[in-house]
Amino acid sequence: MISSVLDGQGFFYHFFMLLTRLTLKVNQKLKKSTITIAADPDEYSADNSRSIGDHIRKHPVAYYTLVAYLIPWLGSFLLVGSKFLSGEVIGLADAMGMWLTMIAGPSIAGISLSYVVDGRSGLSHLFSRMRRWRTSISWYAIALLLPPILILIVLTSMSILVSPDYAPGLLLIGVVLGLITGFFEEIGWIGFLYPTLKANTSSLKAALGVGLIHGVWHFAAAYLGSSQWLGVYFIPYFVSMWMVAMVAMRVLQVWVYNSTNDSVLMIQLMHGSSTGFLMTLTPVMRTPATETAWFFVFAVVIWIVAAIVIRKYGTSLMKPMKSTATSVSAPESLTYEQETQ
Repeated sequence: MISSVLDGQGFFYHFFMLLTRLTLKVNQKLKKSTITIAADPDEYSADNSRSIGDHIRKHPVAYYTLVAYLIPWLGSFLLVGSKFLSGEVIGLADAMGMWLTMIAGPSIAGISLSYVVDGRSGLSHLFSRMRRWRTSISWYAIALLLPPILILIVLTSMSILVSPDYAPGLLLIGVVLGLITGFFEEIGWIGFLYPTLKANTSSLKAALGVGLIHGVWHFAAAYLGSSQWLGVYFIPYFVSMWMVAMVAMRVLQVWVYNSTNDSVLMIQLMHGSSTGFLMTLTPVMRTPATETAWFFVFAVVIWIVAAIVIRKYGTSLMKPMKSTATSVSAPESLTYEQETQ
């Protein structure tokens, strides 16, 4: 089995070995970080827990990424790894099992890291942003309708100009699966990872970082589930959809997030719309070549939209606040400063 992995699936094998080595290094650092040996076992346990917590708080992005990757990558390999290595077809039940591990990874990582890093206040802040629904109807329209509009523009144009094989399909269950996916995944991606990255950089750089981490995160499930069918098209397919298009979509999502008072709910809906309509509208007459081609065109189109947003709103990805130059008395100014502290 090992030889078959090294010969036929070397790239996939090395990804998992890299993740394993990373986990071992983290464990070694955690062991070295505990230098106080207490006579009381309870005291030693408490010191050890504090040292681990301190290490996580110093490296929240690394730990979030580790947990978010580890659950779906190992879970998917345990579910379908033997079938994949033996050349068996990955069925619908297998795909659904991998999907469950994928939505579990970011949500568990987001909730657990929010608690470890910021305690109950971190969880309270996360869940409060998931309930922020009061915003302009125009932002609901952008979040829910922008993804399907872009998909329809690409597929309809290609079906007219290139081939009828690109005509949009209609698989309505995709909308339901997409909304579930968006709800759980964005607990971690926009709920924890983005604000953590944003604390030390601009909104644009944080969005690009989340997009890249989120894009690579799809590799294990995409490779296990699609590489046999896509063949030589797998790499261009994966780069087009899960790297290039994914990063552009994240820029648009952060733009919506920043413009709706940090509403995680809005991005859960937007992610749900994007994923749902990608499944719902994907062409019925699919081949590896056509799948890769329309994803490439979609990536270009969505980056054009993202570039327009960046051009208009800059690295903050939001409309600048209007400054109001008004004179206030000394007591009023003092009160304002106290309220904002």
